[in-house]
Amino acid sequence: MYTVKSLFDLVLPLFQGTSISTLRSPNNIAKSAALMMRSRIDLVESEHVVPLIPAMINGDNIYQYPQDAQAVIDIAPATGRNFSGEPFFKNSPSRDISLSRTQKPMFSVEWRNGMQLLRIMSPVGHPIPTPINACDSLTADGLVLPSGGAVNARMDTIQFLNGTGSIAFDINALSAQSVITFENMTSKDISAVMEGIASVGLFLPPNAEGKVSSVQLVLGSDVAFANAITMTTNTNGYGGAFTYGFNVLRFDLGLASETGTFNPAAVTQVKVIINTAGNVDAIIGAKIDAIMAVKGVAYDLSYYSKNLFQLAGTSAMTDSPTDAGLMDTIICGDDAINIMINEMIKLCAKELRGKEGQDQIAYATKELDGVYGDMTKIGLYAIYKERNISGRLGVGSSY
Repeated sequence: MYTVKSLFDLVLPLFQGTSISTLRSPNNIAKSAALMMRSRIDLVESEHVVPLIPAMINGDNIYQYPQDAQAVIDIAPATGRNFSGEPFFKNSPSRDISLSRTQKPMFSVEWRNGMQLLRIMSPVGHPIPTPINACDSLTADGLVLPSGGAVNARMDTIQFLNGTGSIAFDINALSAQSVITFENMTSKDISAVMEGIASVGLFLPPNAEGKVSSVQLVLGSDVAFANAITMTTNTNGYGGAFTYGFNVLRFDLGLASETGTFNPAAVTQVKVIINTAGNVDAIIGAKIDAIMAVKGVAYDLSYYSKNLFQLAGTSAMTDSPTDAGLMDTIICGDDAINIMINEMIKLCAKELRGKEGQDQIAYATKELDGVYGDMTKIGLYAIYKERNISGRLGVGSSY
């Protein structure tokens, strides 16, 4: 592998009388060259694989998009791989494509409230959640009781996630904790999904943004909650802050704290506890809907990463070299290194020679792009694309 310094050792001899110390910021030149390269090719050397947590459930799944991700390669089951270790489906001509279209997840990369998200519609046949309380009535499945700062519980048949409505309520000004209790429900059995998650839909009006610090979900087997489990989240379902509108909250059942002896086969009591701070004014029209539990299916996300530099002396990866001694390693093969060298030549020529550097810029550009119409003079970018077919989803089998 090459370091940033070793690339400059190959580039700077083209500029007689110069050294690394002549450059204003060698690391910035290396970063800019890598950025130019990434903008034109998908670097196979940068492929990363991470698990999607929590496991995928039936319907809409939202995850925080990895900050270093440049493009999605694959969304594949973590189990059921072939003998080569590859997923059963992969958007590349060299890999198995044995699952039908209905078994492949559909996805989009979106922005929401300043965060980049991966939104996945799961394949047909994934687990259906087990309802704990549909929140479609104040009395049909147990009695809904507001307490603490929560008051004025009522039905809302306009804004809800599913079913026929949601349970609306208000939060008194300056209250630190508001509780909605579902008392003496029909017994629910969630024993089969205790390795999964529980979820709650929480709607917040505009003046509640920034006021909710955490939400707790308590499931019990008796009115006194002497035998219960408690889970807490301080983020919405994709790791962001609680925001205006419906927040689908996820709680890891496997990490719940237990009081007494909880019976997952007989859940008859539920509490949703909303912890607030700084709510000087009353919060009018908060809502709860769709309390459920589900055990999902494990999937992995494969993607091209922006991080090409391994920090000197560590295993940490970044998209920008930082070592003052220029000893960060560039995780690229020879084809990509040749591209990066020529991009660095162009940048060094502009800084060191100005207008007089046009010859070096023209030389490097020809190396990178080749000569149009001349198949004997193919550029480095075209060579890389021919030798390293992109696996980017949505691109297909070629560029």
